[in-house]
Amino acid sequence: MLRTSRLHPQMSSYNHLEGIFDYNATPIAPPGLKTLVYETPTQRRTWAQHGVEGWYIGRAPDHYRNYTCFIPSTRGERTAATVSFFPT
Repeated sequence: MLRTSRLHPQMSSYNHLEGIFDYNATPIAPPGLKTLVYETPTQRRTWAQHGVEGWYIGRAPDHYRNYTCFIPSTRGERTAATVSFFPT
């Protein structure tokens, strides 16, 4: 997003190829942050924990205000709507 376009030096290359980036629709955080990914009631049992530990790996461009996280317990990626970040 910071690199300038060769055809239009006044705009970024991402802006030239993909269009204007909306920070409100696609929030960004530094990759590698420890997170707590909350599970919806349809994903968990009645008395189960409300969240699982994970790591933030990137944004979810196809979803509105969602995050892509790696969950070590399942060894998979999950797109989550509600995430708590733990930067330290």
